[in-house]
Amino acid sequence: MSGKREQSIKKSEHYVPQAYLEMFANGKRISALEKADGYKFVANVTKVASRNSLYETRRSDTSDNDCPKDKYIALNYIENQLSSIEGECIIALRSVCDVATGKVDADEMLLCNTDTILEFAVNTVQRSPYALDELRETVKNVLGEILTRLALDMGAKENLVCDLPALVNECANRIILVDGGMGSLPARIVNQWKGCLRVLAVAPNDAHFITSDLPVLGEGFDNDNLTTLYMPLSPRVSILFDRTHLTGDVRRVEFSREDVDSVNRHFFSDQSRCKYVLGPEEEYLTKLYERVQKS
Repeated sequence: MSGKREQSIKKSEHYVPQAYLEMFANGKRISALEKADGYKFVANVTKVASRNSLYETRRSDTSDNDCPKDKYIALNYIENQLSSIEGECIIALRSVCDVATGKVDADEMLLCNTDTILEFAVNTVQRSPYALDELRETVKNVLGEILTRLALDMGAKENLVCDLPALVNECANRIILVDGGMGSLPARIVNQWKGCLRVLAVAPNDAHFITSDLPVLGEGFDNDNLTTLYMPLSPRVSILFDRTHLTGDVRRVEFSREDVDSVNRHFFSDQSRCKYVLGPEEEYLTKLYERVQKS
């Protein structure tokens, strides 16, 4: 048998990268707790934060019985492009975590890497199924139109330059994507990063950060720009951005156990669109859920 091996079809497409989820997993296994009812489960990172055909644009003249390659335009193209973007982001994320935890000294790439993480965080919000569903509902499937246009440009693949984040931004800027509410965080936490563009929060040895299927919390949007953004990077490190300040060095802040619990609780907020929280320890997720229910 000759010829190039055909790439396998991906039916399930991730909206939170597996490499990011692995930062909070034990190997490939990650603990999860559904926010609505406290149901707990442990799953492989390949089985969480994904949806079938999430980024696909269906041809109008097809039926449900058609094979995926006939049903969708440029099947898996968007998913594959996202995967290539994610590689650079995860390298930056791991590098920043190593600096924050003292594994390596700060280097000249720290500012650049935190900028990459900021792009990654905003992109994660914009590509979530919650955002895409709202987009398709409110702007008459403009996402489908843009992705179709992108797919039709594939004729000369050697000349194709895909700027997917720009395309997703073009969609997301037409709707309001406010998720979470950081305004009620204790002042002792907020004051540690207000006025500074980037802050690396480091958890103590007896505490750890959790994440979720929508791992970004924001204070809100001002002219389509996040004013404050929070994203856990690993159980030991989270990053916080104040978008009202465009310059400034990276500040490192040691969080107390109480501080860590405070930010973790925000994933259980009614304002947060995440469906389940994720972390390395099922017991901690359970205890945190119980404390939230009692409060």
